[in-house]
Amino acid sequence: MKKEKLKKINLVSSDNPVLFDHAKKVENIRAEVEPLLKKMRKILDQKKGLGLAAPQVGFGIRFFISRIDGCNVAINPKWGPNGISQETESEGCLTWPGQRKKVERYSSINAVWTDRKGNIHRKVLYGLEAIIFQHEWDHLNGVCIFEPKK
Repeated sequence: MKKEKLKKINLVSSDNPVLFDHAKKVENIRAEVEPLLKKMRKILDQKKGLGLAAPQVGFGIRFFISRIDGCNVAINPKWGPNGISQETESEGCLTWPGQRKKVERYSSINAVWTDRKGNIHRKVLYGLEAIIFQHEWDHLNGVCIFEPKK
């Protein structure tokens, strides 16, 4: 990654194509993820968000940061439902500030991810943590809860 591009990290506009593309697998955590973490955390804190995926700041790679207990950095995450129970909740997204939309999500999921040290984690997530994980995972697959600006 070029240093000058990293200095300019910010949320991309809601019509940016990176938001609607399938992100590529992270191959080198140190080179691809580490340079973005500090700036992404700063954005998450400033915007008072719960999660932020790399595509939201213009990088089409498979990782997100979150306020999920024990899963602050999820690299190459995967998940599957843990049961059939779903709930519909109003969600927001940092890319579309001030907007909300009702979204149906699994209330419990089996999540798998790699942390920034390369360790693989497997955990059952419930409630808000499951919702955040699914929302950010969607971003890595080019799925957004809102349509792009036209």
